[in-house]
Order: sequence, then C-alpha cells, then structure tokens
Amino acid sequence: MASDQPVKKKQRIDAPDIDDGSDRSAEDILTDIFDSETPAEISEEFPPRNGHECTIARDYSLGPSATPISSAIQLVDQSYGEDDHDSSHLRNDVDKTTLQRMSLLVLKSVAVTVKEMRCDSSDSSIDSSDYNAIQDMQIVERSIRDVLKKLDVFVRNSLEFHPETAFTKMLIHLFSEQDDYLIESMVCTLDITVGIVYRNSMYPDLIPMLNPISSFIEFLKVVSHDSDVLLDYLVSNETCFLLYLLRFLKYVRRNWPKFLETCQQADSGGTRGLDDTMRVLIRLRLQISRLVSKSLFPYNISPVLRLLEVCESLYEGNEFS
Repeated sequence: MASDQPVKKKQRIDAPDIDDGSDRSAEDILTDIFDSETPAEISEEFPPRNGHECTIARDYSLGPSATPISSAIQLVDQSYGEDDHDSSHLRNDVDKTTLQRMSLLVLKSVAVTVKEMRCDSSDSSIDSSDYNAIQDMQIVERSIRDVLKKLDVFVRNSLEFHPETAFTKMLIHLFSEQDDYLIESMVCTLDITVGIVYRNSMYPDLIPMLNPISSFIEFLKVVSHDSDVLLDYLVSNETCFLLYLLRFLKYVRRNWPKFLETCQQADSGGTRGLDDTMRVLIRLRLQISRLVSKSLFPYNISPVLRLLEVCESLYEGNEFS
C-alpha cells in the first residue's frame, strides 16, 4: 500500500572546483568547505508525481548522537580486555569432545615416545658411556614432563577441577562418557609409567602423577565397583580392555607393595580401598572361570585368569600376614 509520506531522494553532491583562481592553497579551500556550517537537512519540494510529493534531502552531518571513531575504538579495546568474566565464560564453553581428542592424542604421542626411548635404551649399539645419547634422552624426558604438566594445567582449567585433584582422576572423569577413549587413556598412562620406571627417569614426580593404580581405583568408582561392567568390556571388541587388563595385572604383580600403598592412600590409610578393589577382581575371576568351564568365553582368556589368581594369592597372603 502506498504511503502518504513524501519520498525523500538522495542527491549526489558534486565536489566544488578547488581551482577558484585565488591564491589560496587547496588545503585552505578544503578546510573552508568542511568547516562551513551546513544545515542538518535542507528540503526542496518537487511537484507531485504519480500522486506523491518528492523531496530532496541534503543531510551532510552525522548528527549530535554519532559516536566519535576514537571513542568507538577505545570501547572495543576495553571490551576486548575483559578478562575474568569472559575467560570463565570461555572455559565453560570448551568443547568437551575436542578436549577429549586432544588429550588422548597427547597421551598417545607421549606413550609412543616413551616406548621408542625404551627401545633405544635397550639397543646394544648404544654405549652406556655415550654422553651425547644420554643427554638426548634427558632432553626428551624433560620435554615429556613439560608436555604432561601443560596438559594437566590445561585440562584442570578447562573443566574447572579443584587444584588438588590428581591428574589420573581428572583423566578418568574427562573420558568417563567415552568407553573407548577411557580405556585407551588408561593404557597410555600405564605404558608411560612403565617406560619411565624402566628408564630410571630423572623426573620421579611423573610416577605419582601418572600412577596407573590410582587410575584403576578411580575407574572402579566410576563403574560403581561392578565386575559385570569389566566382564562386558572383556567380551566386547569395542574397546582394548583385554590389552589394558593384561598389562595392568602384570604391573600389579611386579609392584604389589606399590599396589597396597596406593589402595591405602585411596582410603586415607585404611584397608577398605584394598578390599573394595580386590573384591571386584575376585568376582571377575569367578565369573570368567564359570564361563570358561562351560566353554562360553569367546576367546582364550587363560593369561588374564592366571594373573587374577596370582593377585588373589598375594592379597590373601597379605591378609594373613
């Protein structure tokens, strides 16, 4: 529907001829042009056309409400520097899936590097007195330590964990919603720890930081100490839990005093942590034995079964000692 208001048509303003024949410079003429008082709006009424009045509007000024450019730039700079509120808001908006993938990638990279270091250390062609080789190993170890420390700080700040939260506990809760990522991260921390212990690393603080026994204890808490969950992981081919459990039980067998100490620390010096952990492993052994006796287990689980029996024997010996 046609409006009754007059239509305003913008008119192109041609620049005046600077060469006016005077002795003034071009700069002076331009200064006079822009300093001259120009009305905010000058209108001319044109004869009606098609029943509408036409008006030319000449509006050369920005108006009193316009914000100076310098002020606008200053506001942008100030808003960009809002740190406390914005940084906490950004932390809350971190994509958890991306954080999981990035963290797992770092752990895998470190695990592969440690494995290569272990292979180089066992290489007979490298003399133990080779100063350059030893120095290279120390540089790699220092880099590994720095990477893991930075990952610790980054995950802690991104998910706002308590400053005293153990690194292994953060990883378990970071990956708790992704079974495959969770198990792979546990394999990585276990492999890194084994490699560092094998190398007699000059950074012993990494061992408690990556304690695989603490990871397993926290993992059991996440699954509510349910041995059925562990059995499902073993039967399923969706995760590498078989590989993890086999390596973890070997680690426990070789480091039984460390296992006892970590379980006691988890229970503030009591025995409940050890009892809860071993109760899950004993129930798992009974479930596996029952399935094996009926030839219902899908593959040969004998190595894991023997290691479970060894750990149970160590537990019973510790119980009666």
